[in-house]
Formats: sequence, C-alpha cells, structure tokens
Amino acid sequence: MVLQIATPINQLGVGVARQVKIVTRLALFGTKLRRALTVAAIIAIGAATGPAPAFAIVSAEYYAPPVAQCKNATLTADANCTVTVTPGDVDDGSYDPNGVTVTMEVSPASLTGTGSHTVTLTVTGYKGALSTCTATVTVVDATPPDLTCPGNQTVNATGPTGTVVNYPAAAASDNCGSVTVGYSKDSGTLFPIGDTTVNVTATDVALNESTCSFKVHVKKAAEQINDLIAKVNALPDVKSPNKTALVTKLQGALAALAVNNTATGCGLMQDFINLVKAQKDKKLISAAAAVDLTADAARIRAVIGCP
Repeated sequence: MVLQIATPINQLGVGVARQVKIVTRLALFGTKLRRALTVAAIIAIGAATGPAPAFAIVSAEYYAPPVAQCKNATLTADANCTVTVTPGDVDDGSYDPNGVTVTMEVSPASLTGTGSHTVTLTVTGYKGALSTCTATVTVVDATPPDLTCPGNQTVNATGPTGTVVNYPAAAASDNCGSVTVGYSKDSGTLFPIGDTTVNVTATDVALNESTCSFKVHVKKAAEQINDLIAKVNALPDVKSPNKTALVTKLQGALAALAVNNTATGCGLMQDFINLVKAQKDKKLISAAAAVDLTADAARIRAVIGCP
C-alpha cells in the first residue's frame, strides 16, 4: 500500500466535516488481469476560528494473490520405502497474475510407506502473498525383495529312495514390508539320490519378485563307501594293518556295486561290520570309533537295499 498526503497533517485544522469517495478500477495488462483498487479520500476540515480548509489525498493499491494449481502424482519408493516430493512433482502451472515469478514449497516433502498421501503446495507471489492447494501423492513399491539362498547342501542317503532333507531357510527382506518366500521343493521332504535344484521365490506385497536357487546333493552308496574308507584311514592310534583289513572289505563292496552285484556288496558290508566289532573287542580300535563306523556301514547297507 502507498500513502500520499497532499498537505502535511500538521497544517490541518481541527474539524468534523469529512467526505469519502471510493473508486474501483480494473485494468487489463496482456493476458493477466490486474486488480487495482484506488481509494481517494478527500477530507475537508474546518473550524470556526481556524485556518482556511486544507485537503489531504490518500491512495492505496491492492494486487491479486498468486494462483496455486496442483496435480496428483505417483512416485516410486526408495530402498527405505521413502519418497522426496518436489514442487515440480505436484505443481500444475501455478502463477502470479501480477507477472512475477512465484516460489513454491511442498509439505510434507518426505513421505514414508506405500499408498496415498496428501501434500500441500504453498505458492508465494508478489510482496509475499500466499496461495495453497493440495495434491494426492501415491507411493508405489517397485523394488524387488532382497533374497539370499542357503548354500548347496550335501547329505547322505538313508535308503534306496534318498533321504528327508532339512535345509536352512532363505533370508528375505523388503524395503516396504513383509515378504512371502516359496520353495520349489520344501525342506523336510524326501529328496532322491543325486542332485535336486531348489528354486526359491520371494514376493512382496506389491508383487515384486526375486529368485535364487541352490542344489541338494544326496549321496548314493558308492559315495558313502568312499567317505567311509577315508574315515578309516584317518583313525588315530590304529595300526596300519588293522586299517588295511577294514578298507579291503569296503573296497570289495565298492567293486561289487560298480557291476551291480548287490548281494556281494551287501555281504562285504556286513563283513566290515563284523570286523569292526572284532577289532573293538580286541581293543584295536576305540569303542567310540567302532560305534561310528558301524553306524555308517549300516546306513550304507540300507541305501543298497540289503535285507
């Protein structure tokens, strides 16, 4: 507002008569409408013994506020399920009718969590005049879950059809909430002899997916016999001739299975068990070692399908 005084106030006498005239004018500049309100107040002041009437002219101009225009927006959440909203995301052509450049600010500028959020756009124009509008910001999750599979698993078969395998769970997490993990073959089920690939899929609430896989290897009888040979050779405090006697039985069983001679293989595995017991009784091997070797041999016989 601009104040103009034609005659200084201190030169005006004391009086009671006043006349006020208000005039409103509209002016069009280019494509923008500018509203200017001019108030002309003519005050006539007189007194019976005072000086001649004097005049004061007061004028004021008012400018239209800026125009705030919003639009809705869809933004993608970051790794923390958060988005930063800028004025450009929600501004839909806000302007100031007075022709000045506006400044804009969004509140809140940081949103966390998927779904709809309401934000306010504040537009500042000429001489600090403000206007606001609101917009809906939809936060979406486009980030797949983090997924880490367990390592490859190797287990011994316990029968001709394989064995039940309990493998570790995959590790899964998501930036915006819970994750559902699925396996192509569940832990705690029967895995056949040989290699089985387990495919793992992690799905978040937005249906983003991640996948990984690992292998489960179930050892057949021949592999387990080779492991047993290595275990015998590694026995501490057992003399070499005693080890050789045990290994000979195992090598014979291995050779029999290589030509599908199951009966001979079963017989030699039983001979191994009997020899372990004999060496234990003679204190040639420890009782603990005997229990361990016997358990392995009995499991191999079960895998072979011995009666």
